[in-house]
Formats: sequence, structure tokens, C-alpha cells
Amino acid sequence: RDPEGPTLLCATSGSTGTPYYFPREQLLAEQLADFHEAFLTRSQRGATPTLAIVGFGMGVWIGGLITVRALQVAADRLHYPLAILPTGVSIPEILNALRELAPQYDQTILIGYPPFVREVLVEAKTSGIPLRDRHVRLAFAAESFSDEFRHYLCDLDERPPQAS
Repeated sequence: RDPEGPTLLCATSGSTGTPYYFPREQLLAEQLADFHEAFLTRSQRGATPTLAIVGFGMGVWIGGLITVRALQVAADRLHYPLAILPTGVSIPEILNALRELAPQYDQTILIGYPPFVREVLVEAKTSGIPLRDRHVRLAFAAESFSDEFRHYLCDLDERPPQAS
């Protein structure tokens, strides 16, 4: 790679050792956009105004930047009415968006790492934010999780609020 050419660099988190830096090509965003297109078109609500809250880190790490870019590519390809809010890992910002912005859209997609999204959903429930009324859909990356975890998240709106 020519270090003097225009390139967007990203890094792995380094959770398994030293971070690895690499160029992020447009092709990667287009490939991930294929996944997001499938997710968007399989909504029970159809192609209606949608808010996507991206709760990945927005720094040098790949998760946030590539998700935002891939969502833009997917929405452009589909002519999908998608608003993208890159909140990063700020629970207060996400809760504010769920309170203030989400009611303006037909559905909301919350995207992030599973344990972080769980924290957000628990805080939203504790704060009295009616998730079911916001038609919240969830998208995850980077970690697998059990069916028990999935059922826990799905049942959050049915349970009474609990302090964390």
C-alpha cells in the first residue's frame, strides 16, 4: 500500500493483544451494506421512516465507522428512508435519542455489541422509555450470545423495571 495515497485507516480493538491497523476499503462497506439491505428489507413495518442508532465506538475502531458507512450505502441503494445517528457508546445519548427522536420514526434500529445493547435496554426500561412503542429492532456484531440472552432481551419490555 502506498502510505501517501488517500486511505482511511481503522484498527482492531487489541483485545487479543496489540491493535492491528489496516486500510478500510470502500469494498468492505459495500459488502457489509449487503447485510444491512437484507435487514432493512425484512422489516415487518416495510420501508418506512427508520432511525438507526449506532452504538459502536466511533474512534479508530472499525465497528462504528464501517457500520455508519454501510448503512449509508444500503439506504442509498434501496432509496430507504433511513436516518443514522452515530451516538457511539454513550448510554445517555442513546436514551435521549430513544426519548426524543425515536417517536418521530416508524421504527428504530439499535446497533451495537450485545452486552452494551443489553445495558442500554435495561436503562431504557428503568427510565420508563416504552421500547415497544418505539418499534425497536436490534442488530449486533462482534460477539455471539446464547438463546437465553436473546430471550432475556426480547422479554425486557414485558418485565417490570429493575435497578441495575
